[in-house]
Amino acid sequence: MPYILAILGLITGAGYWYVSLRNAGEAANHAVDAAQRMRGSWRRKKFRDKANMSALTAIKDPVTGAGVMMAAITLARGPMEPSTEAAIRMELGQVMGGKDVTETFIYAKWAAEQTDDANLVSLRLAQLWKDSLSDEERRELAAMVGRIAALHGGPDDMQREALGLLTRRLALTG
Repeated sequence: MPYILAILGLITGAGYWYVSLRNAGEAANHAVDAAQRMRGSWRRKKFRDKANMSALTAIKDPVTGAGVMMAAITLARGPMEPSTEAAIRMELGQVMGGKDVTETFIYAKWAAEQTDDANLVSLRLAQLWKDSLSDEERRELAAMVGRIAALHGGPDDMQREALGLLTRRLALTG
């Protein structure tokens, strides 16, 4: 009888250690999977950020950049309304001397939709504007963006913040 109890004890002990080690292995596999998912998520976010930036880094024309900024400040509040689209087209038309603004507007709207934030647009394009626009033209750019933000009840807090950053980035304040 003592031999049977000893054998049962050994089998029970071996079963306990087998289950314990198997559970530890599964826990380690779950931890590795979670780490790999986090790493993949981080890489996808980096790629999305680069893709978002490419829409802005391709801009070499300050007028197109102005269109993107106006569209971005509008999209900060929500979807763009047809009356806002018309106002942006009018502002671009005045700057472009009455030329057809359709292509410029379509690209500006698309690029603004690709970025998450109007502040990002002003950050990426500020140097372009400072290099290619005079002080008066930069003031007019800030005024144009301000007029667009003022549509439909005036600028909200996020738009006011974006306008303030734009003004500072254009070196219009001391």
